[in-house]
Amino acid sequence: MFRIPESPRWLILNSNEAAARPVLARLGEANVEGAIGVIRASVKEHEGASARESLFRCGI
Repeated sequence: MFRIPESPRWLILNSNEAAARPVLARLGEANVEGAIGVIRASVKEHEGASARESLFRCGI
């Protein structure tokens, strides 16, 4: 049976970097720690954008 690995971004978003490392390695990422840093930065940027966007939603 074909299995799709969990998303490294999803794993990091849910505080599971330890599980993200082997997934990135299996996907062929040469610089796993660098990729985790990029994903962390992306998650922080997204969380900041979500907070700002919530200020402009209707009904708030």
